[in-house]
Amino acid sequence: MHHVGTTFVASQGYGPPSDLWALKEDIAARRIVLPGQFEKIGRYALANPEEIAFGTSRQIAASVGASQSTVSRFVRALGFEEFGEFRGIFRSYLRDRKSKV
Repeated sequence: MHHVGTTFVASQGYGPPSDLWALKEDIAARRIVLPGQFEKIGRYALANPEEIAFGTSRQIAASVGASQSTVSRFVRALGFEEFGEFRGIFRSYLRDRKSKV
């Protein structure tokens, strides 16, 4: 568990999700619980992979009505060191999706 403000976020305990599919699976299986603003950011990220892959944490924050620091805490709560690492799984997803077309 990661303590984030006054809420707790449960993560798998073995590091960040390796790809977008693993992130979706962890959220669906409730291995990752996203309270409040984190859920809003998570839903936005899953629905808008291009925005995450090519946007900045500041842009994502503005899109969901959260602060940039909330986006940073969200990313760290998932086990990533920084936004760029989180963004990487979205870029990989888009790259893989494009190569299959």
